[in-house]
Amino acid sequence: MRQPQSSRARTLLLVSAWVQVVVSLSGGCFVLAGVVFTQVSTRRRDADARLWARRADVYVELLRWRLDPPDEERIANPYDIEELTMRWKERGLPIVAELALFGGRDIRAVLSGEPNLFKAVGRLADLSTSELARISTNDLGEVRMSLRGRPPHPGHDSNCHV
Repeated sequence: MRQPQSSRARTLLLVSAWVQVVVSLSGGCFVLAGVVFTQVSTRRRDADARLWARRADVYVELLRWRLDPPDEERIANPYDIEELTMRWKERGLPIVAELALFGGRDIRAVLSGEPNLFKAVGRLADLSTSELARISTNDLGEVRMSLRGRPPHPGHDSNCHV
């Protein structure tokens, strides 16, 4: 026959069983929380990386467009120059639309105040290639630093001098 256990022994067994259950559940909850946190941070990092890549692509398209204006020296007829310049500016319209969505502070400063996309293209066409390259570099550097969780470096010039 079994000997009756004391109430204190039964209580200790019951408490130790519940402690094991609580510890197991809390460990599982911490593991689940860690997985969720990792998934969320990974998705955020990947989305930021895709955004930076898209911005970089848009700035590359902008600089390629800016480096390929109509060559006025090779075109004899002034009407052809005007038409080719108009076509060249029209090719810049999708780029300006993307810059309005994905562009950084400096490029938005250039485009601000221009509700008409064609006038905005004209402003970009009027900028020198070196100024446009500087703006692009600053904007991409600002985005790169924000992705790393650091503010832009102290020498970063975020003011556009147009």
